[in-house]
Amino acid sequence: MTRKPSILTQLIIGFSVILLLILSITSFFSYHYSSRVVVEKTSRFMLESVKQIRGKTDVMLLEYDRLSQRVAFSPQVQQHFSAIKRGKAVTLGKADINRFASEQARLTGSELTIHLIDSKGQFYSHNDALTLNWSTEEELHRIDWFSEIQARDGRMLWVSGPAWSNGTVHAVIGARQLNEWSTLEPLGDLFVMFSIDTLRRVIEEDDQSLTRNIQFIDSRGIIVYSMDVNKIGTPADASLVERMKNKEEGLFNWSEEGQPSYVAYSTSSYSGWTVVAYIDAASAVKDLKQMQKGNLWIGIFAICAALLLVTFFAWTVTRPIRYLAHRLSRVERGILTPSKSTLINHEVATLFESFNRMVTHLNETIQDLSSRQATEKQAQIIALKAQFRPHFLYNSLNTIYWQLINDDNEKAAEMVHTLSDLMRYSIQPGSEFVTVREDLDQLDRYLLLQRARFGEKLQVTIEADEALYPCKMMKMLLQPLVENAISHGLETVKGRKWHIHIEIRHTEEGLLLAVEDNGIGMSVDEMARALDPKDDMAATSMSHSGLGLANLHQRIRLVYGKDYGIQLMKGSNGGLRVEIVLPMDSEGGM
Repeated sequence: MTRKPSILTQLIIGFSVILLLILSITSFFSYHYSSRVVVEKTSRFMLESVKQIRGKTDVMLLEYDRLSQRVAFSPQVQQHFSAIKRGKAVTLGKADINRFASEQARLTGSELTIHLIDSKGQFYSHNDALTLNWSTEEELHRIDWFSEIQARDGRMLWVSGPAWSNGTVHAVIGARQLNEWSTLEPLGDLFVMFSIDTLRRVIEEDDQSLTRNIQFIDSRGIIVYSMDVNKIGTPADASLVERMKNKEEGLFNWSEEGQPSYVAYSTSSYSGWTVVAYIDAASAVKDLKQMQKGNLWIGIFAICAALLLVTFFAWTVTRPIRYLAHRLSRVERGILTPSKSTLINHEVATLFESFNRMVTHLNETIQDLSSRQATEKQAQIIALKAQFRPHFLYNSLNTIYWQLINDDNEKAAEMVHTLSDLMRYSIQPGSEFVTVREDLDQLDRYLLLQRARFGEKLQVTIEADEALYPCKMMKMLLQPLVENAISHGLETVKGRKWHIHIEIRHTEEGLLLAVEDNGIGMSVDEMARALDPKDDMAATSMSHSGLGLANLHQRIRLVYGKDYGIQLMKGSNGGLRVEIVLPMDSEGGM
């Protein structure tokens, strides 16, 4: 029988061939592979940083956008600009409008200025260090982006533009058409401005050492901000803009000023701005060549060490590996306990240490995931409940109520007590489901306050089947529908009484809730937009409850399923009819 080579010989030959092969392959491919890995990781890291900068910028711009809406739809501005548009006498002076805009700008706590222009071309602005660079309406009309303001139907346009601050400086300008809130008739224009330094502070919070340059490019392809100040206000590279066009975010190779770079970018769906970061390719891989030499020497040393030590450690390999396989089978069965074996072989000991770290990290990961899921659920619940628990306001209302009772002002005390009951209904703990009777009682409290305001002008009839009173439904369904009818359907109606008819009955589909008014109604397109979440921001910012029809529609679908929700149709009295059909449930909730 031919003598078989010993295990020791096989190990020596096998280790030698394998290690030599690995060393050769590593020497050939290591640099290119390592470069790709480093660049990919660096690029992903920088892309996340760019997305964070874009997100922070969107939050800042949205805050300024909401400020401009508060100014544009404030009673002072609406009445003043509407009177000028119609040639009527104004009750406020220019100084009053300027003072109001200044007070609103200071609420942001940042260096923000607000400028308004009425339909007669008259400018309104408060005395700040940063002002518009144009002093007449004719100069504004000559700006290339001015025509876009009217095309956006009252939505904010964010651009880069010049401003005046002891000379012409670069600034960020937000421009929107100032419309009458009820008819959307143009009354003028509104501008908000802030300095480039505000964007610089956002970038400095996420600055990365590998980033050679960061730019903000607006929807027109103009550079809003750049670390190279000479490029601010100039058009961006057309080929770069074209490559990023119609994509939300991404990463690609680029040559910036003749140097190889990687471009990470993210485009905002709100402002249309694109945040671009240029990553120096040489900086990302500058240490890889030195690492390549180190790896080569490590490989040579590994070959020598393997040949010298394989004889001594051959007998120590098989037993620990079998034992490790046994421990891994225990892990497969869910037994996550570290190994306490004593080993003399460094490589095998390292393997067991890695095994123990893996078991420990696996345990920690399981516990962390469980804790994180519980924490996220708790945070969602707290966030949803927080807006319904203003206990301090509820306590204050009770204090005011008793003071009014002591002062024998019973009518005002009754209104405060009603408002207190409204608050109690909103913040009371427990299920988010109530009976039809309870939601009708809440509606009666709301109508008591509205009748105190509108008197006999507001006529409300309720046609409800008393047999349905014990049925369960979502809390706060009827009040938002009636409030929407008053705020958006009736408040602009003059010269006749307001009628609201509320109907609650049982149908084949389930529990029907209907609210119909004799207001201005809606067109088919307006009905579709009213239930579109994208168009709900402006509606909810102007409603008293802060709950638009699209928001309520989504809540119903989330709770009851996609087969349920709000239906809008033309009412029999010329106004709007809103219907909600819910599944029948008379035994205590969902």
